[in-house]
Amino acid sequence: CGGSLITFQDVVVDVSDADIERVGTLSDGSVVRARRGDDGYPTVYIDDPWGRRTGLLRHDRQPPAMCEPIVYVYADPPAPVRITLGDEIEVWHADPPLTEHAWTGLALRDGSVIVDGARRRSLFWDGRSVWYPSPAQGWVVRGTEVEGELREVLPELGLRGREIDEFLEAWVPDLVGEPWVRLAFHDRATIDAVAPLHVEPPQDAIVRVYLEATPVDGPGSRERPPLPEPPLRRGRVLVEWGGVIR
Repeated sequence: CGGSLITFQDVVVDVSDADIERVGTLSDGSVVRARRGDDGYPTVYIDDPWGRRTGLLRHDRQPPAMCEPIVYVYADPPAPVRITLGDEIEVWHADPPLTEHAWTGLALRDGSVIVDGARRRSLFWDGRSVWYPSPAQGWVVRGTEVEGELREVLPELGLRGREIDEFLEAWVPDLVGEPWVRLAFHDRATIDAVAPLHVEPPQDAIVRVYLEATPVDGPGSRERPPLPEPPLRRGRVLVEWGGVIR
């Protein structure tokens, strides 16, 4: 999916005539209307002879999936914590389940959280938010090099110990068989905008690492771009890692 200007998904919509412009007619009598989107590309609507209005959505402008974000919360001494996912996020799965779009529990020294009386090594969610572009800067490695490359990079992004091991366990198996893979990491500003987390009480440091790994046809730039500086990990710390799939 993605990458094509002429691949669409159709959905029935409720949009008034005042918001769109008539641009043509099809052979079956359907009326074609369009509204220019914020990105400069028009959104197309078809009014069929039965009075239904269908919007055509470009696949390459669909919100990407945010897969397997894993959350750890470190507190020494242990302390209560409430983590609320932003309303922008459409959550598909969460473990443990969310209550009012949030987890409430007791954060422990090792990053695990007690929720509803059960100790969880980490918190899990996946879903989607709004469309946002792939990172402009990335680099290409062989699929067999992905694990070694990420073992070098993830500590520079602020991950440690089991966070790194569990990240690699989640993502390397899907990438190791690819001839070439483009690795790119979303910047913190993008992550906070499309997948906001509201944490109470406020943490001393929050580390968020979102990888977008894309199989590609051949070698591209193998030069690793500058990586964002992670915050200093001290006091109460929340760590989250995940992947973006289009």
